Amino acid sequence: FRRVLFRSHSAIGLVFIFLAAALWSGYIVLGARLAQRLHGTSALGFGLMVGLVLASPFGLTNAHRILSSPHVLLLGLGVGVLSSAIPYGIDQSVLRRISMRRFAVLQALLPVVATIIGVVALDQRPSGLEAVGIALVVAGVATQDRS
Repeated sequence: FRRVLFRSHSAIGLVFIFLAAALWSGYIVLGARLAQRLHGTSALGFGLMVGLVLASPFGLTNAHRILSSPHVLLLGLGVGVLSSAIPYGIDQSVLRRISMRRFAVLQALLPVVATIIGVVALDQRPSGLEAVGIALVVAGVATQDRS
């Protein structure tokens, strides 16, 4: 039973991996096109609005708790600005200046940077399998065609 369960979890995990890769590449392509066509942070505003509409049904059940606490509301706004508005604003700015291909390479390096920060700032150590994954990402970035 455990083998069957493990295999099914592995298959589901692979489906989610490929789905995440497809959505992330879609983000890069769509983000680059919007960054080239729209001025300023219009694309960012549009994207955040779409995210708000899609996520709202899941958060409406607890909205009264958040709206009744100014402290929690302020913290939520801070998280939104620091985790979405600023980073995605930077993405839009960069996508106007460099190619999608180069941006994808930079995005591929984010887990490596996060690992380095984890080691230095949080004393976290990647497992052997995680280190192999990081090495594969670095090798992929190093060997990508620059033409």
